[in-house]
Amino acid sequence: MILGWAVGNTAQAGELMKAKFEQSFAVGQSWLPAGEYRIRTVDVGGDQPVLMFQGEYGSVLVVANRNRDEARTSTEKAGAVLRMENNKMYLKRLNVAGSDYGYEILGTPAVQAD
Repeated sequence: MILGWAVGNTAQAGELMKAKFEQSFAVGQSWLPAGEYRIRTVDVGGDQPVLMFQGEYGSVLVVANRNRDEARTSTEKAGAVLRMENNKMYLKRLNVAGSDYGYEILGTPAVQAD
């Protein structure tokens, strides 16, 4: 689960948000430990958006689709859609504060050893 979001304009170009997760979670093909993460877009020269999750233990890159959500208003706060399966948390989507779009995480979820 997520403890909180710290969102706002930052000096870092492409930064979407900061998030603190209470437990480990999968994002794309990677497992990340609980903790605080800076999430930003990265320009890799392609058409597909790439997100970087940067935390205390390093960073991972994840491919995403940028999707508009007609039901979402630009005044809503940032948030995440997480799915719990077999007591493991999977990040599926990030919603951007002050916008009607979000990022759907692509790829088969990573499998964590028990």
